[in-house]
Amino acid sequence: LSYGVMPFKISTKARQNSLEVTAPEVIKPGENLTMTVKTDAPQQVALFAVDEGILQVARYRLKDPLEFFFSKRELNVSSSQILDLILPEFSKLMALTAAPGGDAGEGLDLNLNPFKRKRDKPVAYWSGITEVSGEKQFVYPVPDYFNGKIRVMAISVTPEKIGKAQTAATVRDSFIMTPNVPAMVAPGDEFDV
Repeated sequence: LSYGVMPFKISTKARQNSLEVTAPEVIKPGENLTMTVKTDAPQQVALFAVDEGILQVARYRLKDPLEFFFSKRELNVSSSQILDLILPEFSKLMALTAAPGGDAGEGLDLNLNPFKRKRDKPVAYWSGITEVSGEKQFVYPVPDYFNGKIRVMAISVTPEKIGKAQTAATVRDSFIMTPNVPAMVAPGDEFDV
């Protein structure tokens, strides 16, 4: 038995939706971020806007769905074992050895900080899947505590095509002052605010 494998690539241009996303370049905190999606035909669109800082920490970039569906794939090989048919007690042995034991985690809750740290909610918007034919606007009220960049991304789909688009909006006030306090202090610590 012998076989040969040869990869091939096809052009995805015929499968790309025409999709455009626009947003204002600069807005102030507390204002509404108005995002506009334009399509040339009826499409289902998912629009999302996320704080650029969150995306950088996650190293997120908007991927091309067509590259995913038409990417090179390795040959799939599946394997299985029938050891528990040969040795009937094997599955019982595996169940016993997989069970955790001991009480090493007992009392860990006693060492947790009793004071909750106040955090602002992350800046993120998700439109859900929406039918867009031509042009549609989405509005997100930007929190008044946020200063930074928001990346606006959209994915669209029809039964035959997929599209993606992105843009960015900067949220900046005329004057920004953010007081900082230490994240943790212990009795006897001294610090300036």
